Amino acid sequence: MTDKHYVDANKLLEWAKVELGSAKLYTKLVGEIESGRIDPDPPRQPDIQPGDRVRHKHSSFKYYGIGRVKEIAASGKRAYVEWPDYDRKKLLFGQPTPAYYLVSKLQKVTGDTP
Repeated sequence: MTDKHYVDANKLLEWAKVELGSAKLYTKLVGEIESGRIDPDPPRQPDIQPGDRVRHKHSSFKYYGIGRVKEIAASGKRAYVEWPDYDRKKLLFGQPTPAYYLVSKLQKVTGDTP
């Protein structure tokens, strides 16, 4: 099952108490809920964090060069990036605008990679 469904544990227990009719199964369900084993997974943080150096994956942005992530949006899906090291020979009529870009379209640059 690939879709995640979030369930109210109290409502589930109320339903189980009425519908299951088995004290043993009900007790086992209570134990699973209280143990936290069936709690939803915590939200994943993007691999890209503020301060990271990034490159845009799309070829139309290749002259932007390496940018610096300033912040991650609350949704975690977009990063605000400034591009101080853009290719000034190719982008003659202005610099890239700092803006929010999809994290999925950014590649983290590590080490001294140009």
